[in-house]
Amino acid sequence: QSSWAETHALVEGLAAGLVALGVKPEDRVAIIASTRFESVLAFLATQFAGGAVTAVEPTSTDAEVAHVLRDSGARVVIAEDYDTVHQLWRIRAEIRDVAKVVQMDGDYPDARVLTLEGLLALGHEQLAEHPRVIAQRLYAVRRQGLAAILYTPEGDDPPRGVRLLHSALTYQGAAIASLGELSRTDLLYLCLPLAHTYGQALLAVQLACGFPAALEGRPDRVIDHLTLVRPPWAGLTPRLVEQIRGRVDSAT
Repeated sequence: QSSWAETHALVEGLAAGLVALGVKPEDRVAIIASTRFESVLAFLATQFAGGAVTAVEPTSTDAEVAHVLRDSGARVVIAEDYDTVHQLWRIRAEIRDVAKVVQMDGDYPDARVLTLEGLLALGHEQLAEHPRVIAQRLYAVRRQGLAAILYTPEGDDPPRGVRLLHSALTYQGAAIASLGELSRTDLLYLCLPLAHTYGQALLAVQLACGFPAALEGRPDRVIDHLTLVRPPWAGLTPRLVEQIRGRVDSAT
């Protein structure tokens, strides 16, 4: 569990770490990870630093990852684990623009790879020297500035990137909050990939309304944990709805 204050402190520290790595406004920061707490921290930290998120499905092939990183111009990659970092190592000749890699879980034996804890420590050093660096970045963020690049499949063609502005994300959150159907006493069950616009929109709704979220990024546990969390509402794909309906039908 993490409170809003604890989460804010982590996000600000990680954002300052990204600034220390040289991330400038609208620079692309790629996140290759499942839906988990650290993924949300990375997403928000990139926004706090003024960067643009390029979220990549962790199940993507080498060719798909190389295409997205190359096409988006990602300078920093936040990767989930050893296997993901090793995948980046395999395609290193194709992603020359990537200057730094941050690993969420574990410690890859390469000086060019930071741990998430290392990025946070770097951020604390940056904040000690420049206490207002993140406040200044947030002040400079424009509504029409680039918030994220979403890649969608195009049949047999390489996935194409779609630019998502800050105004689009904040509008979705504000529009749902204005309906008055959700409040701080609600609970979101977030099980959708942040590489999809639906997952990012739900995260915007949570921030706009101020309720907590339970995260589950393991597909084989989504339905089982849905019955444990018992959220008042959840954002689900049609496939998940069909799976839940099938589970209910088989139990009756």
